[in-house]
Amino acid sequence: MLSSIWRTAAFTAVSVALNVSLALALAMLLSHRLLDRGRTLFKLAIFLPVITPDAASFIVWKWMFNQNFGVVNHLLLALGLPPAPGLTTPGGAFTTLVLVEAWHHVGLYAVIFLTNLQLLDRSLEEAAHIDGASAVQRFVNVTLPQLRPAITINTIYALIEFLKTFTAVFVITKGGPNFSTDFISYYAWSKFNIGEYGEAAAIATVLFLAIFAIVAAAYHGMDSSPP
Repeated sequence: MLSSIWRTAAFTAVSVALNVSLALALAMLLSHRLLDRGRTLFKLAIFLPVITPDAASFIVWKWMFNQNFGVVNHLLLALGLPPAPGLTTPGGAFTTLVLVEAWHHVGLYAVIFLTNLQLLDRSLEEAAHIDGASAVQRFVNVTLPQLRPAITINTIYALIEFLKTFTAVFVITKGGPNFSTDFISYYAWSKFNIGEYGEAAAIATVLFLAIFAIVAAAYHGMDSSPP
């Protein structure tokens, strides 16, 4: 069980960092004036995976990464590149789940960031620009502090989502190979599936309490940090 906890923690840390940072980048891109004409189409494109049924989309991803007929390796070979390990190695399976979950969730986080970007006080950025601040300085010192509510919401939601990752593991990897994706939710389900109901219930309860404690600590830390 301890190994499942460590794998879950590693997966959650990587996924939260990737999803929140990628969502912020997408939101900044979508808010750029060059995308005025196609902004609605791009919003739909990044949000569509969020409302796609989990099991159906994960089955498609599993086929895409198949070593024999998957489109991913087919494209890599066509480009003269070596095939991806896909789901056949521990590292490949772990990375695949990170990418699949990012595809499925990042659109929601991007929309939250985009909504917050539309509420920013543009006069502060204009004042910083007049004072000679560079684009990076304006982003770090003016934009990011105003995005703190969205960062807090997205980080907390991502923590909850990825700590309890189950469906992608169940559909794509079944906890393998070599238990490399046997996260704590799947571990609890496997115990329940073999009739060890007491241990499964205990793991589920501890997982709930751990998620509650981590999220509460994260929210308190972000809410009490200086603007």
